[in-house]
Amino acid sequence: MFPIRHAAPALGITFAMLAQPAVAAGFDITLNFLGGFTTSQQAIFEDAATYWESAITGYKTGVSLSGITISLSAEAIDGVSGVLGRAGPTSFVSRAGTWYTTTGIVEFDTADVAALESAGKFDDVALHEMAHVIGFGSSLWG
Repeated sequence: MFPIRHAAPALGITFAMLAQPAVAAGFDITLNFLGGFTTSQQAIFEDAATYWESAITGYKTGVSLSGITISLSAEAIDGVSGVLGRAGPTSFVSRAGTWYTTTGIVEFDTADVAALESAGKFDDVALHEMAHVIGFGSSLWG
C-alpha cells in the first residue's frame, strides 16, 4: 500500500529497498488507540505500522531494541484545514551513539480526519505522522 520513497541508512536503522509483507524481526510498532478514530481509520494506522515494520529491517549492528509504542488520538486542535495532525517521540534511548524512539504520540484534528479519509489522503498523512514518531523530521536525528 505504501511505496518506499528513499533509504536513510545514516539514521541508525536499516531499510528494505522494496516493501516486503513480512515483519522485520526485532522491530515492532505497537499501536495504543486512545479514542476518536473509526474502525476504518484504525485499520489505516495498522497498515502504516505494517509498512514501517517491513521497511525498517533492523537497527545498527549491535543494537537490540524491541520497537516503538505509539499512542494515537483524534481531538479538537484548531478546526478545519489548519493543523491536520502532529506527532513525535515522547521517550527515547541512546544506543551505539544513535538515539532511538521507544514511545511516541500521534494526534489528529477531529475536524480534518473524515475529510482526509474521504479524499483518500488519510493513509499518506498517517504514514507521514508515524514517520515523525520514528524520528524523521525531528531533532532526534538532528
